[in-house]
Amino acid sequence: MFVFSRLALLMTCLFISYSSTACSETEECISENSWQLGLAAGLGIKTNPLVGGDNIPLLLLPDIAWYGEKAYLDNLELGYQWINNEAISSESFIQIDSEAAFFYFLHPDNIFTSNTISGSDNPNRPSSDEYLDTPSEDDNANKVLSINEVTDRYWAVNGGVRLHYFVVNSEFSIAAMTDVSGVHKGHQLEVVYQYKWQWHTARFNTKLGVNWKSADLVDYYYGVDERDTDQKDLFYDVKGGWQPHLSVNVQIPIDEHLMWLVNLGYRKLPDTLYRSPLVQSNHIKRVFFGMAYRY
Repeated sequence: MFVFSRLALLMTCLFISYSSTACSETEECISENSWQLGLAAGLGIKTNPLVGGDNIPLLLLPDIAWYGEKAYLDNLELGYQWINNEAISSESFIQIDSEAAFFYFLHPDNIFTSNTISGSDNPNRPSSDEYLDTPSEDDNANKVLSINEVTDRYWAVNGGVRLHYFVVNSEFSIAAMTDVSGVHKGHQLEVVYQYKWQWHTARFNTKLGVNWKSADLVDYYYGVDERDTDQKDLFYDVKGGWQPHLSVNVQIPIDEHLMWLVNLGYRKLPDTLYRSPLVQSNHIKRVFFGMAYRY
């Protein structure tokens, strides 16, 4: 992973965030050197795949963005665009890693979220802390561990680079990221295909992608060892793996500033992560239905 180590050194020297300013015919762009502020209100949920973890309600979702000639701020990402034209865009960025969001209710990723979903429970594992008070005779139940019993997992900050390629209403992007905060020292790679279209006044944005996350990253958050418990039969090392994901965003304008908003998302967790004593679901879902106002 020599290339990722070099990337980490590069990222510490740069400003950064996400979102290309190359726009399709079905969307609006942010004017240069201007702020875009928005707020969505409605009903939604981001479910938590961890044992003992609470699902996150999605009621108010703020949206904050600013784009200068090169630098930009887009919610949890700060970046600098090196290339930006109709065909290609590239940027360097730093962002708050979202992995700790399931351990902390007030994590920024649970507030500045663009999608909505969570996972179904593993029938062989409890979905709450009840089993802690009334132990089960089932061997499987003895091999789970609540996040309320383990050592704190800290937030991390990623640095990375991203490249976009645009074709009509489609966008292909690839991003490489590494932990520049030194929390878990892990790496990520993400490939995403995005397609945007319009039907009558409704605007659709569909994303299909896959993330690769290294063993250092996922084992820090979902692995179990002597830092968490003295029960060696619960020790578990999580290997790196791929996480495919899909999201759909629908906007139906009411007037210049107000719109109906539907946001759906799904992420599949790899088996090596799902087998962790801390995890009770093999996928994450998000759902949000509401109304958004853009200033």
